[in-house]
Formats: sequence, structure tokens, C-alpha cells
Amino acid sequence: MGLMQVEDMASRWQRENSRLWWQMGRASWFQSETTLKMVSGSQQRAKAVMRATSMMLMRRL
Repeated sequence: MGLMQVEDMASRWQRENSRLWWQMGRASWFQSETTLKMVSGSQQRAKAVMRATSMMLMRRL
């Protein structure tokens, strides 16, 4: 194996690796975004339920 082949393999491996890292990073970012949206959505639902419950309680008083 010559030096050129080694460099070619190294650069190819680097390219593949960087692509893999990029995809993994994007996937984890997407997952955290989805989780954040789900959490904020459930918080909003909880607030709405609390508001509705307090309104009903105030009507009864």
C-alpha cells in the first residue's frame, strides 16, 4: 500500500464519519426538539385543565 492509498482511505473514512456524525447530531437534535414540544404541550394541557377546574370551583362557590 502506498502513501496515496493510505491518505485516500483516511480522507474517505473521515468523510463517512463526518456524515455519520452529522446525521446522528441531527437525529438527536430532532429527538430533543420533539421531546421539548411534547413536554410543553403537556404543560399547556395541564394549565388548561387547572384553569377549567378552578373556574368550575369558583362557579360552585
